Amino acid sequence: MHAISSAAPAPSVRLPFYRQLYFQVVFAIIIGVLLGHFQPEYGAAMKPFGDAFIKLIKMIIAPVIFLTIVTGIASMSHLSAVGRVFGKAMAYFLFFSGLALVVGMVVANVVQPGAGMNINPADLDQTAVKTYVAKSHEMTLSGFVLDIIPKTLVSPFVGDNILQVLLVAVLFGVALALVGAPGRPVLNFLDALTEPVFKVVGIVMKAAPVGAFGAMAFTIGKFGLGSLVNLAWLVGSFYVTSLLFVVVVLGIVARLCGFSVLKLGRYLRAELMLVLGTSSSESALPSLMEKMEKAGCDKSVVGLVVPTGYSFNLDGTNIYMTLAALFIAQATNTHLTLGHQVALLLVAMLSSKGAAGVTGAGFITLAATLAVVPEVPVAGMALILGVDRFMSECRSLTNFMGNAVATVVVSRWENALDHGRLDAALNGRPLPAPVLVPAAETPGGAVARSPPRAEGGPAAGLGSRTPPTATKAESPFMTTEALLAYAHIMAFLMAATFLASETALCRMEWMNAAVVERLARVDLLYGISAALMLVTGLARTWWGMKGTAWYWSQPLLHAKVTLFVVIGLMSIVPTMRFLRWRRAVRAGGALPSDDQVRSTRRLVMIEAHLLALIPLLAVFLARGVGTR
Repeated sequence: MHAISSAAPAPSVRLPFYRQLYFQVVFAIIIGVLLGHFQPEYGAAMKPFGDAFIKLIKMIIAPVIFLTIVTGIASMSHLSAVGRVFGKAMAYFLFFSGLALVVGMVVANVVQPGAGMNINPADLDQTAVKTYVAKSHEMTLSGFVLDIIPKTLVSPFVGDNILQVLLVAVLFGVALALVGAPGRPVLNFLDALTEPVFKVVGIVMKAAPVGAFGAMAFTIGKFGLGSLVNLAWLVGSFYVTSLLFVVVVLGIVARLCGFSVLKLGRYLRAELMLVLGTSSSESALPSLMEKMEKAGCDKSVVGLVVPTGYSFNLDGTNIYMTLAALFIAQATNTHLTLGHQVALLLVAMLSSKGAAGVTGAGFITLAATLAVVPEVPVAGMALILGVDRFMSECRSLTNFMGNAVATVVVSRWENALDHGRLDAALNGRPLPAPVLVPAAETPGGAVARSPPRAEGGPAAGLGSRTPPTATKAESPFMTTEALLAYAHIMAFLMAATFLASETALCRMEWMNAAVVERLARVDLLYGISAALMLVTGLARTWWGMKGTAWYWSQPLLHAKVTLFVVIGLMSIVPTMRFLRWRRAVRAGGALPSDDQVRSTRRLVMIEAHLLALIPLLAVFLARGVGTR
């Protein structure tokens, strides 16, 4: 294995924001959304770009998993640790997968997103659903287990089953460790091969913006934003639930283990944007493994936990399954007793494991679950087929964060976590030298932990931030901050303008069909402006001169974020009303009642007054009032 220098690593050079993968992917997603919305035909035609990138990623996944696991296991001093790590990982996966199912069920019962729809299952078009139902019939638990065993030793490398690669890698790594000195040349070769393989990952990741653009343009162009707003209550409930699961549930777990899930998300922000753009968590798997190893997680733990988690730790998919199943039951007026819901939960617990690695796994798993629970009509899946693609992004994001947290937690349980490197990575500081284990403690004198790959690899500049040290270096940082400040101010002005337009239009004396249509359009623009205001504001905390640690330690910033969230939650009600009014006008020309208009205008006015407080808090923060 290659030697590790004892010298401290040189500080990495921070790239300008426009050269960072995170910014490029976000920009590509925005362009894709705009193209898909305004030019649906051209947007749908961009599908090959997204498909090509996904294929490139899948091409490199098998070698990355194999090399990481083999070199990690072969360098372990006690092979019993392999079984121990796997057992702890599976215990973690089973507990939190079950918890995610329970959370989705509780939210569905409380929010009841399907209540009042009064859908007759016999009236639904089941043509598109039959394909997924047919695939679900092919899924069995025994078939899933047997499918983990490959036909030959090399067949996993030409397939798309991650668990087959995992099995072969574990067996080969254990065998390499058992043979001892005779296997050392092979281990050295594989360890040396790791560098060019991850360099290939870096090359492939340069195409990430193109892939994200193509996938997002296709999604919006094919399905349209109209299909999203028709079931906005279900989609919104799912997104909010998933966000709360990550922030609250996983946040508590992370806090108990000594790190912040929000900082972890910031560290992995480029990968998260890539997952969002491609609607596939697999697109970020190689980069996730590299960055978790670089953040101080032991290579062997990363190699075992991450690939296994991609099949067994699907928190987002589990939330979706119970929430969607109960939504269908509510929409079709199907009464489910507590016993029925418990049975549904148990079936979903099993079927969620059998759908791993299948294209459209979330929807297929839902079909398999409903097929076993006859009380819920399978035909009801036609209700959510149109918005399933939009919920797929959220499923993938939640699954991704769940596996990232699991990797750190299991590493800590195994005492295989370099806390210094983790703290530095999550806080954007230069990474210290890795902790070395004496050669005598490892088989064949091998080093227990390989050094992380060069800071200039595919993930370089995505999570680290080195403050400038010279006057000449300050110019690009100041330019970046100035541009972000300008974008943030413009986003706020746009949001304020569109919100003021809503207050002006929402009057009964002016209400007609054209005004209703305009209210819906203006509200959409208001939502986009608010999202831009949030993104640019967060970007200022990440890339600002004062540093992330300073910003997030300020009470006024937390007050701003809390106020923004309150305004966002309040805006849900007017948005839903505007969309409902528009549907009523288009269906039969019916206008909203006086009471509806007055109450909606009152809510919008409250939003406008609260929005005016945000720049006040910003001014106080900029002037140092109440800062720490």
